[in-house]
Amino acid sequence: MKHLTWSFFFTLLINCLATGPCSCDENIYLENISQHKPRKKPFADVDENDEDYPFFLPDDDEEYSYYRLTEENIRTLQFYGYEEIQAYITNFFCHRPEHIDLALWESLRPYLLPIDHPIKEKLDDLFKQKERVTLNQNTLAANGFTNTKPGKWSKTIVTKHPHIKGYLLKLFTDDQTDMCDWEQWITRIEGANSVRKTIEQLKCKHIFKVPKKWIYPLPNSANPSENSEKNFILVVEDMQLIDEKSNQKLWKTKISEHHLDTLHDILEIEGLLDTVYPFNLPFTNSGKLAFIDTEHHHEWPIRYHKLIPYLSESNQHFWKQITHCQ
Repeated sequence: MKHLTWSFFFTLLINCLATGPCSCDENIYLENISQHKPRKKPFADVDENDEDYPFFLPDDDEEYSYYRLTEENIRTLQFYGYEEIQAYITNFFCHRPEHIDLALWESLRPYLLPIDHPIKEKLDDLFKQKERVTLNQNTLAANGFTNTKPGKWSKTIVTKHPHIKGYLLKLFTDDQTDMCDWEQWITRIEGANSVRKTIEQLKCKHIFKVPKKWIYPLPNSANPSENSEKNFILVVEDMQLIDEKSNQKLWKTKISEHHLDTLHDILEIEGLLDTVYPFNLPFTNSGKLAFIDTEHHHEWPIRYHKLIPYLSESNQHFWKQITHCQ
């Protein structure tokens, strides 16, 4: 099994689904249907018209056993000890809302909240209501969300819920038209992941941090809206930010030339267009600076002059010197 690639396994899944969707009332298991001679033919070179395609998986001893996926009763998933594949298939089939296109679901898979994440069941309980929670601002407020107003520029609702400790939820309601939720969430996740790698490469984790982000698929609704139903929300680690007034004060008094020099390197590499404002790079309770706006990344040129008014006089001079801005 160590030679099995995910791309091959996905091809196998799609082939098995050709006759119809798999529901959570069914079971998926691997059934050994026959044994054949060892075949060294690379996966990519297999003829799709071959009667054996694509039902073969390599054993550890490089002999090839042939398996076929079948569907019957999902409650007794059996993969002969291959837990990683079991988790993948369970997520692929059992947690895909029936209204989500299969191809879209697969494209979102790298960004999805893990099914064993500590808040997954709490989110399920919260959103599996008879009435649709994300219908509008009123339904959000009625279900206990602390903020229901969209942001001025992004129109994103950034909110918390008392049952979901340690995380923020970013979402659009159904009545917010012309918004493709999953596209925006992917952009923000990719931005955060890229910034995290740069922080690690520059060895500045003691100064900067960036929240982890995942896409959570909203469960099937018993009462979906008719016009613009949203299917996904963004789950974001709560960075425990200080208040805005205190943040502005720290930017005047606690920011050092080392902070600014390293920040300049990150902005140059990542193209974080909107991270030239302290409210998008606030101090946290731990004393670190958090990159909380990763929607616009790898976009240049950076408007470095926008940060100048928020700096001390000496830091203004230093910032102008290293960024060549006025």
